[in-house]
Amino acid sequence: MSYAIGLDCGITSVGYAVMDLDDNGNPRRIIRLGSRIFPAAEHPKDGSSLALPRREARSTRRRLRRHKHRLERIRYMIVDEEILTQEQMDQLYSEPVSDIYMLRVNALDRPLTNEEFSRVLIHLAQRRGFKSNRKVDKEDKENGKLLTAVSGNTLLMEEKGYRTVGEMFAKDEKFILQKRNKAENYTNTVSRDMVEDEVHKIFAAQREHGCPFAAETIENRYVDILFSQRSFEEGPGGDSPYGGNQIEKMIGRCTFFPEEQRAAKATYSFQYFNLLQAVNHIRVITEGSSRELRPDERRIVLDAAFKTDALTFKKIRAELGLADSDRFKNVYYRSEDKEEWESKTKFQYLRAYHEMRKKFDNYYKVGREKRQRFRL
Repeated sequence: MSYAIGLDCGITSVGYAVMDLDDNGNPRRIIRLGSRIFPAAEHPKDGSSLALPRREARSTRRRLRRHKHRLERIRYMIVDEEILTQEQMDQLYSEPVSDIYMLRVNALDRPLTNEEFSRVLIHLAQRRGFKSNRKVDKEDKENGKLLTAVSGNTLLMEEKGYRTVGEMFAKDEKFILQKRNKAENYTNTVSRDMVEDEVHKIFAAQREHGCPFAAETIENRYVDILFSQRSFEEGPGGDSPYGGNQIEKMIGRCTFFPEEQRAAKATYSFQYFNLLQAVNHIRVITEGSSRELRPDERRIVLDAAFKTDALTFKKIRAELGLADSDRFKNVYYRSEDKEEWESKTKFQYLRAYHEMRKKFDNYYKVGREKRQRFRL
């Protein structure tokens, strides 16, 4: 006997069906079907993944390991470029510095010794500023706080005329008591671009003072080490099976053109195909019989879907001018009040299209307002 098994895998269930096939491989009858339900792998209170603590711990380990490796590479560079000898490097922290931030300020105004310059390079590498990997920062609560702090400190630097982040931390009263963030307080956050700008200014100032350890070749090598960061979509290095571009590896192949990758969800072609498929699946129940939409009705629904991203079956009924006795097969009516359930059942497609449309509409609206003010 020939048979085929179909599976519908979800996060809380797996549905299955076993079909009997004829000699041509076509379905003949259902042998068995059903589903297995299981609890979701998430925290019941807030819906967070049960793997979240392990993932956060792994992320912390990686961050600390990479931070340590970055400092090791910078110390090696200092010795390799003959700024210090290995013996001097081993003894670099034997004598404390009264204020490392003031030393960063002094680096803008006077020549530093080799030991002072090395201390500055290592200190800058320990806190190199905030740079987000997230695609949508505003939707992330923690990233939103960090970006707000960055904007505030950028404005503070501009208002008070501080040349670098180090000078702001050394001289501004806001940072007298503490210069590092604590707990949920992110007010001392600066962007990575601000730190990079300070690095370039320090190297340029030291070159003007004739310091040989501030050559452009050394500056470029230092910047490459300090701001090197693996791309968000890249996996670990070495021979790890998870190395390489992880995003590309997750993209499947087209069913009809196996040599081509599948289209992204945000592409217009996929969104439009998805919308057409959904419109073709709409069924109207009239006097007990179900029918598809007519070509003119399909065009009406398509036009409505392009106009708004909040389309419901209640609005579709109004657009189509259906009789009061007509119902949608796609809507689950739990009571006689069909208007209530049709207003709750959404028909929302073209989400990426509408998101981009709103951005463009806002852009051109602001542009028109600016042109009107200019004319006035």
